[in-house]
Amino acid sequence: MYSFKNASFQELLGFNSAIDKTVLFVTLNTEGAVMYMSEKFQKLLELVPNKVKGAVEELLTTDEGQQNYIKELIKNRKGIWTGEIDITTTSSANLCLEMSIVPMNNTSLKQKTLVLCSDITKRKYSQVEFESLSREKYDEKKDVEDTVVPTPIITS
Repeated sequence: MYSFKNASFQELLGFNSAIDKTVLFVTLNTEGAVMYMSEKFQKLLELVPNKVKGAVEELLTTDEGQQNYIKELIKNRKGIWTGEIDITTTSSANLCLEMSIVPMNNTSLKQKTLVLCSDITKRKYSQVEFESLSREKYDEKKDVEDTVVPTPIITS
């Protein structure tokens, strides 16, 4: 029985470690302060590992407007919110995150909110570049069409 419990515990530790290294997530207390931030999220934001404390909005971005927006999204949330946010990190990197804010209503837990994120920065920049190239191609085609003079048809 002990070896089965020990094996299950080791499996759970491995699972937790895998999640910590692959998922961007943070848990917040009732005041909106960080209780835990995944290792991957800390690396993305270039935070000092295991020294993550304080309000989540201040850890996510240095921009005051962005901080206020995130704070309002989290404050008194009763349902799940999902959307995209742009942030500016402490190293001045501009990132785009797809974020889900999930209230945790179990009063026996100290966690009040779970924030799950995906880094969609590359996808957003690629999308903007694609749209720009498509617009250029359209404008070039339009310019060619506008400069071509139709040949008159002569009938006898």
